[in-house]
Amino acid sequence: EFVKYASRAKLNTKIMQKALELMMSVPERANDMIYIRNIEQYPGDLSKLGRLYRHVSC
Repeated sequence: EFVKYASRAKLNTKIMQKALELMMSVPERANDMIYIRNIEQYPGDLSKLGRLYRHVSC
C-alpha cells in the first residue's frame, strides 16, 4: 500500500519497491530451506546446494 500511494504522489519508489521485494522473498526462502533440510541421505553440505527452483508436493 505504501509503495502504491507513494507512486501516486509521484515520489521515487525504486528503493521502497526493492525493500518490498526483499521482504516478500523472506518467507519463500524460509520454506525453501525447510525443503532442502528435509533431503535425506545427501552426501554433501546442503547449504551448498543453492536456491531451490522447483518443488512438487506429494
